[in-house]
Amino acid sequence: MRLATFLICALLTLPFAGDVSATEGGKLGANRGDILRLVKQLPDFFPVEEEMQALGFSGENLALAVKQDRKFYTDSAIAGYITDQVIGVYTDPETISGRVDGVIWPLIDNGLGHLSTGELKFYFQFEQALLSGLTPRQCGRIVRETWSDDRASDAMMRVAARMETSSLKEYYRIQFKAAKLGVSRRMVKLSKSTNERIEEQLHQAIERRIMASGDAQRLLFAAANLRRADNTRACMVGMMFYEAVMEQKGQALRDALIYMSTP
Repeated sequence: MRLATFLICALLTLPFAGDVSATEGGKLGANRGDILRLVKQLPDFFPVEEEMQALGFSGENLALAVKQDRKFYTDSAIAGYITDQVIGVYTDPETISGRVDGVIWPLIDNGLGHLSTGELKFYFQFEQALLSGLTPRQCGRIVRETWSDDRASDAMMRVAARMETSSLKEYYRIQFKAAKLGVSRRMVKLSKSTNERIEEQLHQAIERRIMASGDAQRLLFAAANLRRADNTRACMVGMMFYEAVMEQKGQALRDALIYMSTP
């Protein structure tokens, strides 16, 4: 959702923005309703369809992607949240650096833990499929976190463009539901003891896979030193992590999925 990245800058540079600049005493020159209307119009100012086409989207998948992007800014609850973030920027300009990096993703992060276990599992299985659709170099760079968010997003979007339409539609449904929930709910966090238990379970599951791989020594090094690992083995470790989560059952599965959903 590149549009989210540009949101604050857009509001600061569009002609209307001059009317909402802060006046003396930190008050706005326009009311909340004015800003809300502008937020809902934001998709009209950006070539979202062309951008999606450049990433490989076409046909039904293109229509879904464009519709999804628009929904985030025209939904009343989400647009209201964005509006409040914009007002916060004008009344406290020092906060802008923390908001330019993304407006929608914090809502999704907040809402994921409130989804059903089935929805959470599908969400992360879809992301697992996206990773598996990348080249080992691309996957490894993402797992090692040596790519910028923009480059990682573009690579993942190019894979999403090729996914089955029914799967993409369900992923977008769950993503939007999480964002809606995230407007009014806080992020679900595991207790320290549960967190430690899940980490130990996942560690053991990944270690079992590594020891059975035939390349245990280098994979163990990669798992312990992701930044220094080669991309191929970093990718393998990342995929093993997803597999370890998905093999959990019952409450352990839900806890592992919530663990994954916490930034």
